[in-house]
Amino acid sequence: MLTNSQSFALRPPPGRLQLRRTRPRRLVACRNRIALVSAAEGATIEDCDALIVGAGPCGLAAALMLEKRGWKNVTVVERMPTATHYDKERAFMYGIDARGRKLLQLVGLDEGLPPLGLPTTEFKISYVTPKDGVKDPVSLPIKDDEHTTHWIPRHKFVGVLSDGVERKQPSSITTLFNTTVTEIRQDDAEGLVVWTQESDTGEEKCHRPHLLLGCDGLKSQVRDALDGFSEGAFHMQEYPSPSAGLRYKVLSLPPGFLLDPEGTCARTEQGYVITGKHKERRRAARLGVLPMRDPSGTTPRTANLITSSDHHVWTPGTRPATAEELYAYLLDNFPQVPWRETLSVEEAERFARSEGGRFPTPQHSSRLHYKFSGGVSEGRAQWALLLGDSCHCFPPDLGQGVNSALQDVCALHDTLERCDDDVAKALPEYESSRMPDIKALVRLVQVSFPWQYSQSQLGRFLWALNFFLRTALNKVLPAVFHKHSFLMIQQSSSSYSSILQAANQTTQRLLAVGGLLLALVGAKLAKAAG
Repeated sequence: MLTNSQSFALRPPPGRLQLRRTRPRRLVACRNRIALVSAAEGATIEDCDALIVGAGPCGLAAALMLEKRGWKNVTVVERMPTATHYDKERAFMYGIDARGRKLLQLVGLDEGLPPLGLPTTEFKISYVTPKDGVKDPVSLPIKDDEHTTHWIPRHKFVGVLSDGVERKQPSSITTLFNTTVTEIRQDDAEGLVVWTQESDTGEEKCHRPHLLLGCDGLKSQVRDALDGFSEGAFHMQEYPSPSAGLRYKVLSLPPGFLLDPEGTCARTEQGYVITGKHKERRRAARLGVLPMRDPSGTTPRTANLITSSDHHVWTPGTRPATAEELYAYLLDNFPQVPWRETLSVEEAERFARSEGGRFPTPQHSSRLHYKFSGGVSEGRAQWALLLGDSCHCFPPDLGQGVNSALQDVCALHDTLERCDDDVAKALPEYESSRMPDIKALVRLVQVSFPWQYSQSQLGRFLWALNFFLRTALNKVLPAVFHKHSFLMIQQSSSSYSSILQAANQTTQRLLAVGGLLLALVGAKLAKAAG
């Protein structure tokens, strides 16, 4: 347990206790985190049913789910100014499959997805090459046989959830935007208290939740605090992957950007792969543009540049650092696109200055839930739970980041339902039932399609060999050999655990067949030699 570094003077009643801090503002290092301690005369401890840190898809979904279950005092804390804040560095596309859509159905928002999302039944890709220009579009054979996946920009999907939350305010859900968590404290007298601060006004609040939900991503403050309280029980277990550590930048393009000098414009509901002319590994590059539904024609398109960390685009001396250098780089690598007519100077400058991001290592937390010692919130014990990226994170190889996070929320709902909202019973049961699926997904990310970014020609060749072998055997003997795990992931009615089990069964059978063939060949050679 962390030691209490401050003295507190508390007054009744227990629901709204007045808290006076007696020490001046300073930074206190508290085991794996930095806690901001400040003087806050007359601050109030506010009891709440749940405090959710993070207003991304997972946090907003959790708030809506708890409200659906009758929780009447739910607070969501988010450091950004709004839930739908558009960040060009995070202008990702989400593929919402049936796993994620189940959450929308649960909270009554399912009808908001189809008007904004492009179904995979209409998903087509065109290659734009230096030699041939814009090629005819092709349909991808990768789809769910039973359900429809919708592609939607991140900020629009968050908007669907945010609209649902706004309709619940202020009766049951309170959102605190532009607000940061400055301290998470546990001690014997108070139990759990969480301090927050509004960034513009400096206003501080102290919350005492019955349930603290960490939905604040890979760099989770909640998880770091729990790791400190438990002396390392919440550390992230990391696993290797060929796609871990790859670097990326997101280029923002006009909705109908030019594809060639002849004036061919990109169609909003069509995806594009713009291939580069260079083949050498440290210079080879391509831009991926996913399709979207945008009837207004006003939403920017995003082109993802994904390379190894030693690529020329990141290396000092060859890295484009200004708009002019970026134009020169793009025209050299992708001469088929008229970049000066397509890309604004402002966006070129932003992209050139951007440090981009890195794909995380596949990882999951060692634990998911925690019971706090000490005080109580309105007579109830206090608990914490991690959801989404705060407890499992990985590269975007399978497009399951947002879907698995929403599935976490659905699984929590189902567990609360079985336990009649008794958190003390529900959280241990949730962890024991959910953790196997989390571990299975992390393993699937390691092996299913990590070579898709062309970081190694040999790796991609071996992956393709394995993919086509399993696909062919499945067509001939479907009762014996399962499809490749990448294809099974698309069937969103299947659990991650069942997919991994099927993939492992096929691997074992392939090894058995290979061993048998080697034994037969060895016996034949021995007979010929005798």
